[in-house]
Parts: sequence; C-alpha cells; structure tokens
Amino acid sequence: MCSYSIKEIYVIEPKVALNYRNMWLSFSGMVALKVRTGGSKSPGIIIPESELEIMQIIWAEPAPVSRMTIEQALEKIHPLAPTTILTLLTRLCEKGFLSLEKEGRTNLYRPLIKQKDYLASESRSFLDRMFGGSVAGFATALCDSGIDKEDLEELRKMLEKEVF
Repeated sequence: MCSYSIKEIYVIEPKVALNYRNMWLSFSGMVALKVRTGGSKSPGIIIPESELEIMQIIWAEPAPVSRMTIEQALEKIHPLAPTTILTLLTRLCEKGFLSLEKEGRTNLYRPLIKQKDYLASESRSFLDRMFGGSVAGFATALCDSGIDKEDLEELRKMLEKEVF
C-alpha cells in the first residue's frame, strides 16, 4: 500500500489539480497530465502566445464567452481559421484553463484560472528563467533597456504601495 503526501488540491471544474512533491498533476477522468510546478493558484502552466491571445480575449469578456465572440475578437488582431481556434480552445480546456459549456449548438467557454493568478505565475517563472530569481538583475536589465523616468517613477510608487 502506498502513502502519498499531498500539499495542495484545487478543484478546477471539471478537473482536479493537486500538488504532490512540488509537481502539479491535473486529472480529468482517467487521464493524468503532469504539468510544471507553480507558486500561485494556477497550476504553473505557461501557455504559448496563441493560447494566451485567446485567454486575454476571454478574460476581457463577461463569462461565459462564445466561440463566435472569440473569433470576432481575433479577426481584429490576429485572424485564424475556425478550426485552429477550436483546436486552441480544446487545448486550453485540456490544460484546465477553460471549462466548456454546451448550449444547444453553441460552445461557451468560462475561464477557470484568474488572469491575476496566471500573470503572477508567469511573472515568477520569467524572473526565475531569465534572472535566476533576482529582482535586482531584472531591475538592472529594465534600466538598461532605456525605460524613461516617468515609468520608473510609476514603478517606484507601485512598489511602495505594495510594500508599505
């Protein structure tokens, strides 16, 4: 008999995600998908740019969002074939980012991961990958990038607000 120590469990309808030894596992029926470790309530999955574009549209709209609404929004920024959009939506559902509701012949999508949680997870991952987790290294690169004084002042105010 095996005994496991589960650190965290999140029920993400219709999926369940759990943290076992800092490894996120997502279950849907009898299928298990191993995903990257995350520090926030999102499972720590970093999605490709094309899927992120779709998530940004869904986060910007009141839930649930129809496939037609997504297609119309994408037409303005990055036209894709309807079959490609459907494939990306299916992947996002499989990864636990979206739930699918059927209303007649219409597919409606609801975000299961909050934008704020995803951005926090993505930001931490970026900081870890690019700067070894060093905020000072990131700040140096930001300054070297030619950021203007107004942006630096805005950043300083935001940091003071969050810290104090």
